[in-house]
Amino acid sequence: MEKILFRRIEIIFIFLSIVLFLVLSVVVYGMESKGAKQGIDEIIKQVEVSYEQSNTDTKEAIQTFEDDYLKRAESIDFMLNYLEKEEGLRSLNQLKTIMEIESIKLIDENGTIIASTDSKAVGLNFFSYEETKPFWDLIKGEKEQNYVIQKNATSILGKERMVYLGIRSDSEYYSVLQIGIKAEVFDKVLEENSIDRVIQSMPTVREQAVFLVDRETGEIDGITKNNDQQISIKGANTVEEFLRALSSYENGRLANINNSFKYMKTKLIDDKIIGVYQDWNDIYKNVLIEILELFAIIVIILSVTIGIFKHCIRKYVLQDLSFIESNTKKIMSGDYNVKFQTAHNTEFKQISEVLNSWLESYQYKSQRMTRIVTAIDNHMAVFECLYPINKNFFTGNMQEILDVEDEVWDSIRCTPRQFQNYIDTLVKSDITEEKIIPMKNKYISIVAFKEEEEFYGMIIDRTDDVKKQKRIQNELEEIKIESETDSLTKLKNRAYLEGRVKKWLQTNKEQGIMLLFDLDNFKTINDQLGHPVGDLVLQKFAKCLQDFWKNDEIDEIVARMGGDEFIAFIPQFISFSILSEKLNDLLIQIREQLKDYKQYGLSVSIGASYVNPKIQSYEHLYGSADLALYTAKKTGKDSFCINKETIFHKNENNT
Repeated sequence: MEKILFRRIEIIFIFLSIVLFLVLSVVVYGMESKGAKQGIDEIIKQVEVSYEQSNTDTKEAIQTFEDDYLKRAESIDFMLNYLEKEEGLRSLNQLKTIMEIESIKLIDENGTIIASTDSKAVGLNFFSYEETKPFWDLIKGEKEQNYVIQKNATSILGKERMVYLGIRSDSEYYSVLQIGIKAEVFDKVLEENSIDRVIQSMPTVREQAVFLVDRETGEIDGITKNNDQQISIKGANTVEEFLRALSSYENGRLANINNSFKYMKTKLIDDKIIGVYQDWNDIYKNVLIEILELFAIIVIILSVTIGIFKHCIRKYVLQDLSFIESNTKKIMSGDYNVKFQTAHNTEFKQISEVLNSWLESYQYKSQRMTRIVTAIDNHMAVFECLYPINKNFFTGNMQEILDVEDEVWDSIRCTPRQFQNYIDTLVKSDITEEKIIPMKNKYISIVAFKEEEEFYGMIIDRTDDVKKQKRIQNELEEIKIESETDSLTKLKNRAYLEGRVKKWLQTNKEQGIMLLFDLDNFKTINDQLGHPVGDLVLQKFAKCLQDFWKNDEIDEIVARMGGDEFIAFIPQFISFSILSEKLNDLLIQIREQLKDYKQYGLSVSIGASYVNPKIQSYEHLYGSADLALYTAKKTGKDSFCINKETIFHKNENNT
């Protein structure tokens, strides 16, 4: 009976498996071919998007190239107009190096090159060369636009490829300034944004290729690197036949390419043909592999199913399994007063004994965990949450470490899900890394691990460590502040200001003002009234500097350099007129604050300097301000002098 039943069942399973195998084979082939075609369509769409983006990027890159070198030419023209003629002519080679260009030419209104970084060009006339024709109208002043750029130019000396840009100038000794750029620089701009480069860099498998063909010449402008770099279509022996053949594959079909059958699809866009092909034999191979895999899976499933079926109908199996299942459900609901037993002396009896041992061990798990952890460190608590049995295990100090009240503890301790949710709300991110978490009265860190059906880890009381760390940080901060502060005036010291200014100048090359202050005749105060009075004068003066800018929307850093010298740095731009007005007001306020010492000739001299293209380092800025201070003292003291772009402006207001 059992043999007949199993034999009939096996025949049915084999028949169903054969039918399923055939159906799946057809489905797999259809899905593979459809997927390959869809993949090719997606690649063509991607190339179309890349083509449009390449055109846009190329236009933007060319405009950026023109704008960049136009600004360089205008900067050179500005510098030459700013400098004296002889100095400017001597600086041409230096300006060429700074601006990273190939040549500079200065052309007068007659078209003659009066100066150039290439001495051989001096004296040549632009109107004598056809290569320079685009610049003739610019030289004559007949062109509305004040600049000309010639991208595909040829040098009149070496006949090499160049890019030339010329601008009209307001200079008294030349009419047009022309700069030369190597053609390779412009070629690189075009190359970086070309669709050919995009296609060549596209990753494809060996059996798949993406290519771009010029519709005029039939040449391959680009093809993915890991494929054959030539395309030969059977029956297309001329360029015209090759182009017609490519155009006929817009709907996609099989083609004989490079002596093998491939599925190819093309798309016409502007003057290009985009094409993608894939080896059709590769699709057959994939289909065959997947069919064999399906066959193996079906055989395995058939064997396993029949074996499980035979096993499940054995005598008394279902009865014992049902008994074990009911006890397991009781454990998962929280009832541990159960015992696993079997009705017969079968293999399930051994399983029941194992389950009984496992159940007994869990009854004392929390007690063992508490003993071990207490022996190691009483500032640590350990937990283990087992979802299959819906049970949590904690060390005895868990509630104390978490610093929660009884009501909260009772709400989170019952099930693994409640406890894990509570821990997740504390951490609020990845809990596999230890992090400090502030509680009501302490700090804790949690390290936990999530498995498929387990959640376990430890919680450590870090209160003492955090307090110690904060104390150390406060002490370090006090030491840092003390090292940056002048002990007498409580201003910042020279080292602090120098560091701040240098850091500012690393990223800000066009704005900033340095002010140097020197107390005139301060030595007389010390000599006649004593050093304590001198210290009081320094403190008054320091407070005056601090208070002066408080009501203005002007940031400043004030420091004492040493002795009676002080320094301030304003990290922003203030116009010359406003700065002069502020310094006048500052001198008036200082005179009022120090009027008790006027009889000793006590006054203040101020030197100021702007950050500008020539002054962009701390040393140069300090030297420029110091030079202005020297000028202020030499011209009568009790005044200020501003050194702006190496030009001295002085405003005295002696009373």
